[in-house]
Amino acid sequence: METYTITEKPVTISSGILRLEKDQAKTRAHNLKLINPKAGTYEIINPVEFKVGEVIGYDGDLGRDYREQKQKQEQNKEDFKSGKYNLK
Repeated sequence: METYTITEKPVTISSGILRLEKDQAKTRAHNLKLINPKAGTYEIINPVEFKVGEVIGYDGDLGRDYREQKQKQEQNKEDFKSGKYNLK
């Protein structure tokens, strides 16, 4: 399951499995089925929308924009670990 931060515009997800915080799930409870309370995983039974800035776990693909964002984040982590960014 990938972790995504919703950026630029709201996202509607129609199917799949999500990992959410309790507050996120509470407002969407009528559209979700609880799978694992300890892990905070839910099955989508009706489309759900997420606002800009929300962080979610999703077992699917949110599209090219989010794949590119994820690649940039991973590259930045690697650059930081390798010492490319000197914070002195």
